Amino acid sequence: MPIIIVHVVFNSKTVFEWEGLPVNKDMNIQEFFKDVVVDKLNLELWKKNCVAYFSHTKIGETEKIGLECNAWETVNQCGKYVTFKLLNDSNEIPSMNTINAFELMRSASMHNYLPEFKLPAKNSWEQLRIDLNELIRSNGGGWIGKDNANNIGKKFVTDLAKSI
Repeated sequence: MPIIIVHVVFNSKTVFEWEGLPVNKDMNIQEFFKDVVVDKLNLELWKKNCVAYFSHTKIGETEKIGLECNAWETVNQCGKYVTFKLLNDSNEIPSMNTINAFELMRSASMHNYLPEFKLPAKNSWEQLRIDLNELIRSNGGGWIGKDNANNIGKKFVTDLAKSI
């Protein structure tokens, strides 16, 4: 059974830490929240409405997704990490505009980058470097920081292409 990694926040405080929970492929996000997530929360939070934000990483850019969307299709398109923000009784939608500067710096420092090669490739060796770069990207690889990617990463991909 597929899983979604869930985090629940209420009044800017975490009420449920990141944990993978099972999801049926035919559930929408509302059903997933009510049938699976709510059972993990304190009783006083069970009746709260929520807003769902999906992402490919725990920290970083998130996308607000409607609760009527299919949960598994959303995971495939927007990422397996979801933060449910519980709403106050006033039903105010929480603001996602305030970003902690330290979280932003930490997120940026952990982001994977790939070396940059000139396109289009002039010959088969340059095309091989571009293809190796794409292989690394498609498998979730990369280097932390653009400088590392363009120095260490470019040398690695170039040396690997020469050895093949």
